[in-house]
Amino acid sequence: DGGDMEIKGLTAPLFGTTAAIIKNVKLVDVAIVETERIISGAIACQLNEGSLDNCSTAGTFEVNNTTYAATGTDHGIRCIGCMVGKVVDSPITNCVNDIDLTLTSIHQEVKSNTDYDFAGIVGYVGNTTVQNYSNLRNNGDILYNLAKPGTRVRAAVSGVVGYSSNANYTKIYNYG
Repeated sequence: DGGDMEIKGLTAPLFGTTAAIIKNVKLVDVAIVETERIISGAIACQLNEGSLDNCSTAGTFEVNNTTYAATGTDHGIRCIGCMVGKVVDSPITNCVNDIDLTLTSIHQEVKSNTDYDFAGIVGYVGNTTVQNYSNLRNNGDILYNLAKPGTRVRAAVSGVVGYSSNANYTKIYNYG
C-alpha cells in the first residue's frame, strides 16, 4: 500500500515480476528509457495473481529497441504497458495513466511470429480465469515506429490494453 504518497523520478520499473496486491501507488515524473526488457511497465513488468487498485502514473516512457539483439525464441521487447507490461490472473481497477509512450523498434530481421503488445495501461492481459478491469483511464499519447519499411509484424497498440483474453471491461476510457 503506497498510502497515496508520490514516488518521483522513477527511471526503471518499480517491480519486476510480482504477485503483490498493489494499491494507492502514485508515480510522478517517470522517465524510463527501456532498451532490453521483453516485458516492462512503470509499476510492474509483470503482475501474476495479484491486483492493481487506485494507482496513477505520469511522465514519459521510451522504448528504443533498435540495438537489441533478439535471438532464438526471444523477439525483442514485446509487452509494454505504461503501468504494467503483462498481467496474468490479476484484476485492475481505478487507475489513471498520464505517461506518454514512445516506441521505436526497428529490426533488420523480424521473425514471422513476432508480436508487439503496447498500451497506456497494460500491454498484454492473459488470464486463465475471467478477471475484471474497471474504471481505467489513459490520458497519455502513444507514438510508434515498429519496423523498417517492408517488414511485417503483428502489433496491438491501444490506449488502454494492447492484447486481452478472459477479461470483463467496464468504464474504460482513452483520451490519449
